[in-house]
Amino acid sequence: MCSSDLSGAGAAWLFTRTAGAWSQQGSKLTGGGETGAGAFGWSVALAADAGTALVGGDGDASSAGAAWTFGSVAISSPTSLVFGSETTGEPAPLLWLPVENTGSLSLVFSGAASVSGTNQSDFAIPTGDDLCNGKTLAAGVSCWIGVQFTAAGLGARTATLTLGASNAPAPVGTVTLAGTGVAPATGPAGATGATGATGAAGAARS
Repeated sequence: MCSSDLSGAGAAWLFTRTAGAWSQQGSKLTGGGETGAGAFGWSVALAADAGTALVGGDGDASSAGAAWTFGSVAISSPTSLVFGSETTGEPAPLLWLPVENTGSLSLVFSGAASVSGTNQSDFAIPTGDDLCNGKTLAAGVSCWIGVQFTAAGLGARTATLTLGASNAPAPVGTVTLAGTGVAPATGPAGATGATGATGAAGAARS
């Protein structure tokens, strides 16, 4: 925070810490409707879940003071989607991945989800089944992404689903996709049929 930024109007910045390094998230925060040199950023407070920040400006409104609240956007989804064992070459039933906005501000998805990894071609998001792409989710609201598995080979098959671009400050989420390819089933051999009747003898040669 810096209460003297913008000729005394003040500003604040949001940072997150990942693997011991700090990085700025988004552009600087400023107060709306400030009056004069409000000294926005003179004091700050952060909720325990880091989802809401309160920023004060003691010089606003001729030093009467004011405070502004800021929320966050966040993504929550299962870390894996498991299909189980499926016959090679046969599409498995579609599974749906829920994606929820667990922040306090709207979550906007500006891009489509994608699949990558070792067995990328075994997993697909059918056309029209990325219901998050282009969506704006209010706090606590979910969207869904449909994924289909068609095993191209035997054994374990894996890939990674990456959520589409969004305005969440956290890194874009990834989900592990897994399934197992098995050979087509073959039934036991049937019982031997009964021997047919002997045909009539042919006419004698002259």
